[in-house]
Amino acid sequence: MFWILQTKQQRYVWLTLTGYLFYAGWNWKFCSLMLFLNAGELWDGSAFPTGRVERAAEKTRPSDPVTADLLLLGFFKYANFTLDGVSYLFTALGQPLR
Repeated sequence: MFWILQTKQQRYVWLTLTGYLFYAGWNWKFCSLMLFLNAGELWDGSAFPTGRVERAAEKTRPSDPVTADLLLLGFFKYANFTLDGVSYLFTALGQPLR
């Protein structure tokens, strides 16, 4: 389907929709998180292609959306691992958390 589409815009829309469908198939609640991240990325990057780089640079840095994405990735990847480690540590010290 990607190669059937003629323009970059159509391909971007296709990739976005299929990404949302992929996440909805896993857990539909994550679509709101993805929508929040996409809106922030769109807002942060909206001034750069129009030549208003100076004004955009005053408002935000281009690394802000990347930082937000990496922080959320780190949270979802390591939160359970960290909580399990803390729980194990407290149990080993004789003070179980549960």
